Amino acid sequence: MFHHIIHILIIIGSLLMIVNIIGFIKYAIFIKGRQKLNKEKGILYAPIFLLCFFFCGYVAVGLFGSPDIIMSSILFGGSIFVFIMMILMYRITQAIIESEQMEYKYKAAEEEYCRRLSKAQIEANIDALTGVKNRHAYRIYEERLNAQIEMHRAPEFAIFIFDVNDLKKVNDNEGHKSGDQFLRDACKIICTTFKRSPVFRVGGDEFVALCQGDDFGRHQELIKQMNDHNEKAIETGGIIIAMGMSCYQNDENVAQVYERADQKMYENKSYLKDKSKKLK
Repeated sequence: MFHHIIHILIIIGSLLMIVNIIGFIKYAIFIKGRQKLNKEKGILYAPIFLLCFFFCGYVAVGLFGSPDIIMSSILFGGSIFVFIMMILMYRITQAIIESEQMEYKYKAAEEEYCRRLSKAQIEANIDALTGVKNRHAYRIYEERLNAQIEMHRAPEFAIFIFDVNDLKKVNDNEGHKSGDQFLRDACKIICTTFKRSPVFRVGGDEFVALCQGDDFGRHQELIKQMNDHNEKAIETGGIIIAMGMSCYQNDENVAQVYERADQKMYENKSYLKDKSKKLK
């Protein structure tokens, strides 16, 4: 009777060992390419060698030995122990994978939130009609320059202020859609001239260009380009854009530069209107 029990234990234990070895090998292959489970690889490889050792013990005892009930029980108990270990390792692996998936979802949600926040921040500083920066964005630039002025580190810069003539007339005679297109066309003229400067729409028909760097070095050339454009627009009935410019001259703040440019813009606007009337 004991002889049959021993053989049953050996057979069942051997089958368990084969199942265990296959299971652990599958786990090892599964986690091989998973970066998150790199630390767990060693934990899984160690039981494989233990399983091989037990399986070799089964083969040696079954083929060459005369196993007794105690030896068979020890080997069978080892098989059960390793099988339980395999189940535990499976649970641990699943928990790690679930944690990895949750972390991935969290990172994806966080990236999506940051993307939407960044998009919202950009849109908050963009004028919807023309696509250039808006008044809020200009205030940010102004605050930055004011901080540099206070620290006596202000760069050379000039403020150009533009006012689009006859927008009200276009709105009244042709409708607001035509007026919107009129503004977009005027904005395109300004942006084409001031390619290296940020352009802001700060009012209904009012724009500002903040010139620094290369554009500041050629600001007289830019003034001439806008004046030439206006002279031609008066003759051909094109879009007339009044302009005023002022350079930073160790002023206390940006507002003082802006006020001088604004005053010059109104002077230029009056000049352009008078010239247009004379031609008519």
